[in-house]
Amino acid sequence: MSDKVGIIYSPGYGAGWSTWGEEDQALDQELAKAIDCGNYKEAKVIASKNWPEACLGGLGDCKVEWVDLGTTFRIDECDGYETLRLSDYIIPK
Repeated sequence: MSDKVGIIYSPGYGAGWSTWGEEDQALDQELAKAIDCGNYKEAKVIASKNWPEACLGGLGDCKVEWVDLGTTFRIDECDGYETLRLSDYIIPK
């Protein structure tokens, strides 16, 4: 998937992963791979190492959307519920 980039987002109410933390958290590729494989134990270790100040409460609900490099996106948030938008297309949960 070298021509793809994983975007991490949390489509559930509670602690938003990408919008409640640092700007680059959504694009942590090491973490995206662990989440995508369903290995949340490893994901927690990676998140703790890479983002020591982050709230890890919503990490278990995170999803990864793999997109082409250069794709424009934004993540909207309401009460921790994050919605990923690629241009004007909303990614369903």
